[in-house]
Parts: sequence; structure tokens; C-alpha cells
Amino acid sequence: DAAGNVLETPPSVVEFIDNRFQWEQTQIGPLLLTYHDLPDSRVPEIEDQVAEALERLMDLLQITPEVTPDAAPGVPVRGMIYNNRDEAVEAFPFQSEAISESGIFQGFAFANYGIFVGIGLEPRLIVHESAHLLIHQALGPRALDLPAWLNEGFASYVEPDSVLYGSQGLREGGLPLRAMFTASRTPSHIGTFYLKSESVVGFLIQDRGAPAFQRLLIQLRMGQTVDEALMTVYGFDTD
Repeated sequence: DAAGNVLETPPSVVEFIDNRFQWEQTQIGPLLLTYHDLPDSRVPEIEDQVAEALERLMDLLQITPEVTPDAAPGVPVRGMIYNNRDEAVEAFPFQSEAISESGIFQGFAFANYGIFVGIGLEPRLIVHESAHLLIHQALGPRALDLPAWLNEGFASYVEPDSVLYGSQGLREGGLPLRAMFTASRTPSHIGTFYLKSESVVGFLIQDRGAPAFQRLLIQLRMGQTVDEALMTVYGFDTD
């Protein structure tokens, strides 16, 4: 006002939920999972598998996720599960006609909002998309955007029952790692992209050890580029 007094009101959050369905919720560790019209007998089994994988994921990230201002206490990340693609089509971001028609992507994570949308109550999907959100929170606001090979490779690596692919069959396949800053948008190349990304992250964690990977995350959290962080921790860059 004219006297220089300032009144700042706290922000309000308005939540809009797809009202075609009657949604139910369950909390699994750091994840609040929302779903609809599923047998009660199926949910506990999924909860157990997801909880175990998320616990390993949190140990690897060495973080306790910050509770975002628009999240309920103790619920740093959220997931919305649709039962089929026809239900989810309006909630998924448009990629391309080829991608949409292929039906390759089963989920999308919106890291800035701490939420993902997916199809099917499947542990691999739920953990994969949660990993995108949790690593984003672990790195914090100073970190630069992760290259897709690191972001997708990490999310694939921590999936339950993930099988690490070796480099032998991928050495000549796909693009060079340097060209994989963004994910492939060609359906025929996406499979190789994910296998290669998972293999590289698996090498960083399994061959060089989880503590080294955790130090890599610390460097990225400080705002280093991926090449700078790789050189600091491992002594080699992306190439």
C-alpha cells in the first residue's frame, strides 16, 4: 500500500482429477498411487513389489524426498493409473502420430509437478516412472537437465527384475551416446535406445560401484554438466 506495507498470501492449489472414474488411493513409501476399478485382491501384491523396489531406489539415491508445497505431508510423488490406453489418451502428452499409433509408451512423468500418468497397475511401470520423479527431486534446483540416456537408463535399471544388457550386442546398435541427449522419437529405434541407456547406467553402478554413482549425483546436484561430473568421478566423459 502507500505506506509500503506488503501482504503476501500463501499460494492455493486447485486439483483437477479426471471425473469419469471413481478413484481410490494407496500410499507406497514416498508414492501416493491413484487407481480405479481394480480388484481389491490385486492391489496388495502390487504394493509389496513396488515398496521393495522403491526402497532399493531410495537407498541408491541416498535421499529423503522433500515434500513439495502442493503435496500432502509424506507424499512427495504421485501416480495416476489408467486401466487401458483408450482411458489414458487424453491424459498423455502428444508425441507424434507414429509414436501414438505404435502405443510404445505406457507412462509419462511430469517431474516439475511430482506426478506421473501410466497405463496398468504394473510394478515395472510404476517404479520406472517414480524413478524419474525421485531422481529429479534428489538432484534439486541447481542441477541441469539430465540427458535422456541417463534419465531413462536409471529408471529402467531400477525396475523390478530388470535384466542388465551387456555392451556386446549394443556396441554397433543405435546412436552414439553423445547423440542420446533426447530420447528417440522413431518407434523402431526406441527399443535400442532404452537397452543401451540401461546398459550404460548399469555399467556405472555395477561395474564401478554404487558409491561412485552416488558421487556422480552429488556433482550433478552442484550444477556440473554430465561430462564434468563423469570426469570428476570416473575419469572419462560421455564419448
